[in-house]
Amino acid sequence: MGLAASQGRYLCLTARMSDLINEGQQISYSRLMLATESQEIAEKYNKAMANSVMEAQIYDENGNPKSVRLTYDAITNKDLTKGLGMRIVDADGHIVVPQNATQELKESLKNKDEDETFVYDESTDDAEYIQEMILTGQWFLEQNTGSEENAKWEKLQSWQGSSQVSERNYTEDDAAAEAEYEKDMKALQKKDKMLEMRLEQIQTEENAIETEIDSVKQVISDNIDNSFKTFA
Repeated sequence: MGLAASQGRYLCLTARMSDLINEGQQISYSRLMLATESQEIAEKYNKAMANSVMEAQIYDENGNPKSVRLTYDAITNKDLTKGLGMRIVDADGHIVVPQNATQELKESLKNKDEDETFVYDESTDDAEYIQEMILTGQWFLEQNTGSEENAKWEKLQSWQGSSQVSERNYTEDDAAAEAEYEKDMKALQKKDKMLEMRLEQIQTEENAIETEIDSVKQVISDNIDNSFKTFA
């Protein structure tokens, strides 16, 4: 192989080596992103397995106790077969009502002849939102210790102060969460395995090219030596 041909081959090999190094770096970055995604999937799964639900303890038509999801209606409805007859206030003592609250509802939640204010919230139809607001101490429950005609609302320092409100581990979605977790993790593991195999191929090719580069460099060196001897 002549000097020019050897030099051309050397340039091709170094260019290919540069491409392989770049591809290897991209694969390493992709695997790092898969590891991050795997962590997010695990966190989502753990959250689903540990999530809880707040419930109201009410009574059926026969007077037997039963549990229902703690919704706005379940909190405020005065019919004991449907709700607790309580009200919700925020940290400033404002009565929380839906955005479209009727005058009848607002009057039923006020102390008689007292100038109480309302705060309107468009998310009162979302049970998870209500639960979060109560658990984080942004909303409080108040119970009527007076009569329906002469209400006297008293704030519970904690929702746990009521025997009619409870929290339990929500297991109904555990099977679906586990199935989704296994599916997502298998997909990630498959992607990672393919990237790992490609990285091994790249490393093998890099070793082969490195050996050939050393060989071509030796040929170039020998050609240079021979050329100097010719013209010496």
